[in-house]
Amino acid sequence: MIISENNLLDYKKWKRKNVTIRGIKTPGEENGVYGSYGKGLYSVPLSNLKMAKEYGDPYFVINGIPKHPKIVNTLNDAEMFKQNVINNFCKKNNEKYSFKFFDENTSFEKEMLELGYDGLIIKGREMVNYMPKNFKYFRTENGLIDYYFNLREEIIEKLYIKYKNKQLIEVINEKLTVFNLNDVLSNGCGDILYIGIKKLNDYHLLYTYVTNFYSYSHHITNHMVYKWLLSYFKNENVLYSFLKSLGFKKIVKFKNINENIDPKSRYNDFENLELMINHERDICTVNIDSNSEKKLKIIKENNFNILRIPSNPYKMYVVFREHLRHNAEKLVKIAEKYGGFFSYKATDEDTIKIGRLLGYSEDNIQSFIKKRNEKNVNT
Repeated sequence: MIISENNLLDYKKWKRKNVTIRGIKTPGEENGVYGSYGKGLYSVPLSNLKMAKEYGDPYFVINGIPKHPKIVNTLNDAEMFKQNVINNFCKKNNEKYSFKFFDENTSFEKEMLELGYDGLIIKGREMVNYMPKNFKYFRTENGLIDYYFNLREEIIEKLYIKYKNKQLIEVINEKLTVFNLNDVLSNGCGDILYIGIKKLNDYHLLYTYVTNFYSYSHHITNHMVYKWLLSYFKNENVLYSFLKSLGFKKIVKFKNINENIDPKSRYNDFENLELMINHERDICTVNIDSNSEKKLKIIKENNFNILRIPSNPYKMYVVFREHLRHNAEKLVKIAEKYGGFFSYKATDEDTIKIGRLLGYSEDNIQSFIKKRNEKNVNT
């Protein structure tokens, strides 16, 4: 098989995220040795080949990684966690800590599943999957490569059937791994499809995508899609009328966003996150309380980082890309000086720092300070 450099990079990314190694004595038979953390499919990360060889010939494993595991940093952490599980079971049954009682009345994997964990991962060492499904073994790297590219072709074929546009799938397929493609197949993966459609410059295809992607809620909220639609209609009122005629009940009117984020404008949390998704800003603040599942999902899916502002009573967080962690830490430190807020009463020096850290232009920062100070004088 001839593999392009891009495809090889995709394969390696996929392999790092989805493949583990298991030592097998005799193919098709159990090793006859069970680990310390219950019955299940044991394997090790790619970096721990030496440990796998202790149990037999090393095989690559697909679908061996648990989806909802308990993750610990060290073997000692795993032992402490196991002891807590045993102790809690004994307490629940009015018994003193007893491994014998635990072993005779339950199992570690049963208790883990009841706790909501389908496996245990000890970082860098080993893992166990209590509910492995569709797992496969490959003795050689060539077998693993064949599996990856066959899977890729299957997913692309399904995309052809679903979207009926060969050009679009080819555009999407250029720089995406097999799991990106799977995301597109399962939930539309908005930005990826949008970028592919934009490259084709096909308005009718975009309209089909928009109506399919948002039909479940009748909401148009994707800023990139909105901007591109507007570039066709030229006039917001015409666009709104058109979308309403199609049954869209709520159309979010986005502010006129350009390269400079305006400190006078009040963006809501979802608009701030949308700006980050579209790389129009790299750091913002968001309120994350007990009812913020959607915000947390957006943050997780886009690999954003968060830092809590401890003194803020409304559970305010700084959301940022990893390369701006230092800036985020500075913002938290300044906010803590003013009770957890980016206060209107902050000194000019701190206001300038806040503005710069949040990505405001120098003109906007100075304009904000001038108007604030004039207001303070008048009051």
